[in-house]
Amino acid sequence: MVSTLKELIDKSFLKNKDRLFLEIKVGLKIRRYTYGEIDILSRKAARLLARKKIKKGDKVLIWGMNSPEWAIAWIACLRTGIVSVPVDFRTTIETAKKFAGQTKPKLFFVSKYLHAYEDRAIFLEDLIPALENEEIGENGDVKPNDLAEIVFTSGTTGNPKGVMLSQKNILASVLTMRANFSTSPRMRALSIMPLSHILEQVVGLLIPISNGASIAYLQRVNSATIIEGIRRHKATAIIVVPRILALMLQAVERRVEREGKTAQYKIMIAISKVIPSRKARRILFRKIHAAFGGKLDVFVCGGAPLETRIGLAWETMGFRVIQGYGSTETSGLTAINVAGPQRMEYAGKLPENAKVEISADGEVLVKGDFVSKGYWNDEEKTKVSFDRGWYKTGDMGKLDKKWLKLMGREKFRIVLSDGRKIYPEDIETKLGNHPDIKACCIVPIIRNGEKVVYASILTDKKGRIDEIIKEANKTLESAQQISYYGLWEGEDFPRTRTLKVDREAVEKIISDKNIKEKSGASSSDSLIQILSRISRIPASRINEKTNIVTGLKLDSLGRIELISQIEEEMGVVIEESKIGPQSNVAQIRKLCKAGEPYEPIKRSEWARSLPAKIARIILQSILFQYHSLFIRLKVRGKENLKKAGRPCIFYLNHIGTFDVFCALRVMSVSDKNRVIVAATSEIWRDHKIYAFWFELLVGAVPIDREGIRLRDSLEYIGEKIDEGYSLIIFPEGKVSKDGKMGEFMKGVGLIATELELEAVP
Repeated sequence: MVSTLKELIDKSFLKNKDRLFLEIKVGLKIRRYTYGEIDILSRKAARLLARKKIKKGDKVLIWGMNSPEWAIAWIACLRTGIVSVPVDFRTTIETAKKFAGQTKPKLFFVSKYLHAYEDRAIFLEDLIPALENEEIGENGDVKPNDLAEIVFTSGTTGNPKGVMLSQKNILASVLTMRANFSTSPRMRALSIMPLSHILEQVVGLLIPISNGASIAYLQRVNSATIIEGIRRHKATAIIVVPRILALMLQAVERRVEREGKTAQYKIMIAISKVIPSRKARRILFRKIHAAFGGKLDVFVCGGAPLETRIGLAWETMGFRVIQGYGSTETSGLTAINVAGPQRMEYAGKLPENAKVEISADGEVLVKGDFVSKGYWNDEEKTKVSFDRGWYKTGDMGKLDKKWLKLMGREKFRIVLSDGRKIYPEDIETKLGNHPDIKACCIVPIIRNGEKVVYASILTDKKGRIDEIIKEANKTLESAQQISYYGLWEGEDFPRTRTLKVDREAVEKIISDKNIKEKSGASSSDSLIQILSRISRIPASRINEKTNIVTGLKLDSLGRIELISQIEEEMGVVIEESKIGPQSNVAQIRKLCKAGEPYEPIKRSEWARSLPAKIARIILQSILFQYHSLFIRLKVRGKENLKKAGRPCIFYLNHIGTFDVFCALRVMSVSDKNRVIVAATSEIWRDHKIYAFWFELLVGAVPIDREGIRLRDSLEYIGEKIDEGYSLIIFPEGKVSKDGKMGEFMKGVGLIATELELEAVP
């Protein structure tokens, strides 16, 4: 039995050195790393840290998107006893500086795209090349109680709380989760939650490591890229917060609606609810499973309460939904729910190594090896939240034997549907700085099945309430944005004996009033609907002058999601570079009108099925006999075909309609069956019968030669090559009338350079 994370990692790296560990798609190519390669790279990173005089117990801040480089830096720290300070990629520089101010990091691993600490940082994007000539370092002497990381979980006002997690804390969470969540080396996890989040570290990284499983990362995260990533990487498991699970369900339902199959979908849902076999439910919803690549089996959901409706919808379609309840202070673990639809309303069942009690006032108290010892350099806050090994969660709940049920309201802390946690005091302090606000109270309310922030305002300038909130939002972080607000009726809020605002009384009054926002009827404007859905701001509060950053608070990920949904729902493509922090609704609308219409090419894979390949061999043997009667070939350099690696790119001059047959005639049978021929998509649009025979005889695929669909075509080629298919391409894109070399198409050179393939002319 291992006693530290270092031992767990060392043991797995030794056992699984030849197995695939990490992969990420960069451009058109998927970069892959085995356990053995990451083992060496992380030990080289350890050597790099040692050369920079970083020793056991020193702090290193890691700030960037999920990537193999992030994992390498973090693992290097774990194996040497260096304390990591992971920071969410979405964190502002002001907040990150507060984290750094408390922990005093001696080194920063930072994404170059954050433009932070550039004078003393190692850029994550440059880490692997920087390690190329580095010596392999030695792992440190790490003990179970050694501090592994400091994870911040608080607001931005005052001193943030840094949770101290030891090697033993995190390991206890990993081993408990692994015992309750069956995994195997065949598991392929898609990592989309920030690796700064303890749940992603435990379930999305350390559990796969412990089982020799593989993990895929995405460069961009939105509903479209997640679904495409699941399919492309053949993911079997994905760790999500409820907000992402809801977005993915919306994407499925929008597709059903677009195809005019809503009634059929509802009937299938009703039928599936009475089918006990999950395998049978998967068959019933096989088309939806196919859209996810056909391999996806399980969602692990945590970070915030899961709405029962969302969880049941996915279970009904044949997917497993596993819920995890915990917090950073408990290393992400307190209870696990693997019961599916039978106990969806419970947070989970208590594991054997967890002690949970309900205090006299109904608060959930937790004790176990996974519980933190407290907050970094903050004895006062530690004493408030920890008592003789017990952590006071602040959550209200009750126990049903070993099953924990949360009562739906938490004290003070508000957990949003995307997993981010905010503290009302933070927002109230900033609102209190506004000259027109006399007093305010922040409480959570439920809107559209999700928990959102509501601000009750006490002011003498009631006619300026909209402007006051707009001005106040400019000072708030993205998670703290106020979308729902109202005037408090009365001279003051109800208060406790210590003259503090009585939050529970305010929340009850507001809930009883059934607050109505000013949104009125939903807008029929597609763009406004998309913006409202992404920002969760009522449509009536969005106008042509609304800025997407200051008004809608869309960060970089939000803007990517906006582009994705415009493409999906409005059928136009907008370049990402054209939407910036200064863009408003009118400018985006102008871009939509100017954008090219987008209709993805419909491609089928039947031509690469076994029956089609057998038919192709038979037909080619007959066809090439007749072809040789009219065209005799003189072949030079055929021996060079064997020298080129596979897959590769075959570049052909296009001097005749049937010149692809000439190339295929000199190829081996194995090459013929592992090659795709790029052909203009116009054939599929204008000559469907010819396209059918073209696919069957030579394995042709439709490719757009220019315009916005070129990107989609290049992505498809990259996917096929990643599956082991070589490519035959005519770089000129059209038949040469005089037999001379013509100008090459856009993107031809990009294919070879991006995919790092040999070119065979």
